[in-house]
Amino acid sequence: IHEATDAGEDAGFNRVVDYWEDGTDTQWIDTVAEVRRVPWSATFISWVLNQAGHLDEFTPGVAHRQFFSDGVRERQQNTNSPFKTYDVRENQTQVGEVAIAKRGDSNIDNNSVEHAEGATHSDIITEINAETRVVTLIGGNVSQSVDRSTATLDENGFMTPGPYWALLRIGGPGPTDDGSTDVLFRVRVVSETLNVRETPYVLRNPNTNPGGEQN
Repeated sequence: IHEATDAGEDAGFNRVVDYWEDGTDTQWIDTVAEVRRVPWSATFISWVLNQAGHLDEFTPGVAHRQFFSDGVRERQQNTNSPFKTYDVRENQTQVGEVAIAKRGDSNIDNNSVEHAEGATHSDIITEINAETRVVTLIGGNVSQSVDRSTATLDENGFMTPGPYWALLRIGGPGPTDDGSTDVLFRVRVVSETLNVRETPYVLRNPNTNPGGEQN
């Protein structure tokens, strides 16, 4: 489906309108002409992450450099955000990560992302074939469509540097994890009753230790 050119009864461009509205809360892009004119690849990534339930943790962007620079900043400041940016040579690639690519003569990298110039693009890693070392990714506004692309892995499972130069990792420790006990998330458990024992509970297991006791 070429969303930006399909204006039939089940117009594909309406999907892009939904990406804008639900992904970045952008309301004014609602015609075929506007969908064709305004790039929507970063909006698609934002829409996917919001659909996946990351609305409270992820700041959507209409440009890829927005959320990737956020990932760099969150990592530099060692925050509790689950979204952090890493060089492709730091982590073995995983399904679910977002890979960012340079386009044209872009000079952007993880150290200069705040001030660098140039165009970028990103795709979501959906499949990794360890035997063939092929990574499959999906992205938006690829020739006016949601479409797949591929990359390769080296013998150690790292994405081969090329168009893709960085990964936005979602959750879990990074390669520089030092055993920190920083909170990654919190869980609230609600119970109607609470039973508290005043003495140690004695467990007797006659199958493994007849007559014995285990505290």
